[in-house]
Amino acid sequence: MLFRLKIQIIFIYALFSVGSIHSQNDTILLTLKEAQQLAIENDVSYKTLLLNHQIADKQLSLAWAQLYPQVQVGMDLRYNIERPISLLPGETVGRPGEVVIAKLGSDFGGAPVVELKQIVFDASLFSELKIIKESEKANTLEKEISIKEIKTFIAKAYFNCFIHQERIKQLQLAENRLKSTLTQIQIKIQANLLPSIEEERIQLAIQNAQSNFIKANQTLFLEKALLKYTIGLPQNQPMKLVNQFESINDLDADFATLSIQPFDLSHLPKIQLQNHQIQLSKLKIEQQQKTHLPTVSFYGNMGIIALSKKYQSGSDQNLSWHFNSYIGIRANWRLNNFIDNRHILPQLELKRQQAELQLKEQKRLANIDVTRANGKLANALEDYHIHKQKAVFAKKELDYLEIRFRNDLVTSKEVLAAEETLVESQQALLVAYYNYLSARFELMLLKGA
Repeated sequence: MLFRLKIQIIFIYALFSVGSIHSQNDTILLTLKEAQQLAIENDVSYKTLLLNHQIADKQLSLAWAQLYPQVQVGMDLRYNIERPISLLPGETVGRPGEVVIAKLGSDFGGAPVVELKQIVFDASLFSELKIIKESEKANTLEKEISIKEIKTFIAKAYFNCFIHQERIKQLQLAENRLKSTLTQIQIKIQANLLPSIEEERIQLAIQNAQSNFIKANQTLFLEKALLKYTIGLPQNQPMKLVNQFESINDLDADFATLSIQPFDLSHLPKIQLQNHQIQLSKLKIEQQQKTHLPTVSFYGNMGIIALSKKYQSGSDQNLSWHFNSYIGIRANWRLNNFIDNRHILPQLELKRQQAELQLKEQKRLANIDVTRANGKLANALEDYHIHKQKAVFAKKELDYLEIRFRNDLVTSKEVLAAEETLVESQQALLVAYYNYLSARFELMLLKGA
């Protein structure tokens, strides 16, 4: 048994010695806020939301670019299976008063073309700009929701680490008390006042305390390892958690203050996000309703250049360049949209109704969360009170039994039972305190603190 305990102690020492190549200055001191910030910076979901925000910025820039003059350059190369027929006045060929039919040009033709277009009115495009801006607001709220979820997760992990750290301290104190009791028993055994089995009982209790100490260290190491993974620190990086929690001396007064604070649903990111989803649905309906309106734009073909043969009287046909440029204004109606809207608009309206129902559900869930958080906080406070009373009584009882044991009025078995009760009650009190802090943290987040 002792050999196995020694092996476990060596194992724990090896675990905590990982990264011993680092100097003391390399140890990172982390507060809760710093751990939360590191977790946010390393969270893949949050990084994805940041990229979505950048994508939305690019989409907005692209939508605005459609309002700028559109320039298109093309090149036309063609082969005329049959050269086009032109009607020429007879004066050009010395036959006044007649109309001459002639095939002009060449078998091959081509023309570089420069086309200009400037949108004057496009209702759908303006609605699209509104939709993109509203999507950006929704993305910002999604980032805020993600940040709160990360902070809550890290806070719970942080509290767990401190619970195990305090538990290790208590287990160490319990082991020291048992060793002190062992010394007293050994003295009494030497004086033939107690049988040797009493020493075995205490030795077994000490070994059990050492085993609990080792398991508590293993649990703490695992909690810290998981925390390092979450915040993006290497496993061999020494890390020390800094306790900067505000000390709450009067939990009852703190609870009374928190429970009377007003709660406003409108500030919650999830509620705001759902409101933006409803607004997005309305904008999409508005955009679709405007699709039957015409798009109006200026347009022009500038510098159209054609290469062909020009007929000249008394000579052969010669190659010649022809120029043609024009501008105009055009209105286009997409008539099929009148038919499509009979199917698309009802779908969009149903989605808007879904968004409104989801908003009602979010508000209901938010109220449930706040009610549950208040109840959780009240239960944590009640647990703290009862465990505090038990811990105080357990300490008094142990002191009382130790005095009686020194006077040979009780056995070591009763002292050991009282010792175990004290350790359990102290651990329960510690867990209750950190459970209160955790419930307090969740409630404050819900209330926007």
